[in-house]
Amino acid sequence: MNPIKKLRSWCPQPKTSAPTGFTRISQRVRRSKIFYVLPVILLISVALTAAFYFASLNLTPFGSLVPVLFPRPYKITNLNWDSSTGQIRFLVENTGDKEATLTEVYVNETLDPDATIVPQVLTPNQMAEIILSKTYVSKPTQIRVRVATSDGLDAIKTKVFYAIWLEQVDWDQRTSKIRAVVKNSGDETVTLSEVYVKGTLDASAIPNPLILRRGREAVITLSGTYMDTHTSIPIKVMTLEGAVGECSSPIYGIWIQSINWNHNTGEIIAYVYSNGYEEVRDSGVFVNGTLDAAATIWTHPTNNVWTITLSTTYTNNPPHLTLKVVTAEGAFAELASWHPNEF
Repeated sequence: MNPIKKLRSWCPQPKTSAPTGFTRISQRVRRSKIFYVLPVILLISVALTAAFYFASLNLTPFGSLVPVLFPRPYKITNLNWDSSTGQIRFLVENTGDKEATLTEVYVNETLDPDATIVPQVLTPNQMAEIILSKTYVSKPTQIRVRVATSDGLDAIKTKVFYAIWLEQVDWDQRTSKIRAVVKNSGDETVTLSEVYVKGTLDASAIPNPLILRRGREAVITLSGTYMDTHTSIPIKVMTLEGAVGECSSPIYGIWIQSINWNHNTGEIIAYVYSNGYEEVRDSGVFVNGTLDAAATIWTHPTNNVWTITLSTTYTNNPPHLTLKVVTAEGAFAELASWHPNEF
């Protein structure tokens, strides 16, 4: 076994934000194949570019598609909540060079048939004010508006008023205490009010409401002590405005993303991530229950993943293979694969 490798984890951002997932799979391509692959990629790129271009001109049946290769000719600005009326209003600007009609307004993908649009027909560089029909007693945590247009190139904007996420969770081995770093990831100031651990209120974690401005962080220490390092500990932080940040992981934990077979070299390569709050160190790799002491483990410097290459090579893709990875802290992950992914 090679020298001990460490793997660091962090608490993932909630799904309400731009979510981040672990999907990297390395592939090796023989140099000789590049000459065949590149022309195909070039032809596909040209075809897609042409299709999107003609779709933007409504010259094909795909005119309703949003052409990702061309910028939208509309811009939504000044999306705000009026505290005196409870209304949400915003501006839509026609930044293109053609006249357009604003036809419908959608709020969180639900049609608002009574929304006010003034004016409805926009000339180039002209703005329209839109007022949603629903009134809000308080500012919503977030809202997504979409304005349908006559040319099919809708104006879209998501406004996140209140949002928090647990940027980091740490466990102190000496005291068995857990602390969480909470970040205000929204546009407005929030007030941290409550912390729940395993569904139970931890009243001592935030004894008094804590104001957190946009982009700022706060450190919260849970009142309990945590000796079980392999069971998930769900943590939920709430604000007075309704924003929620939560995370659920064991203190030490890993998971095997995939097992892959290289048909050129016969190597079996697996990708392992940490899903715990704390850093882990590798201890052993077992294949079908047998320790593979010569397996190599490489830690990617940016993706925070172990790339494990088994010492045995396989002429053919093995019909069944069970891989178990163990850490020095006692965490382990096991994955059975019938005919591993071939590349």
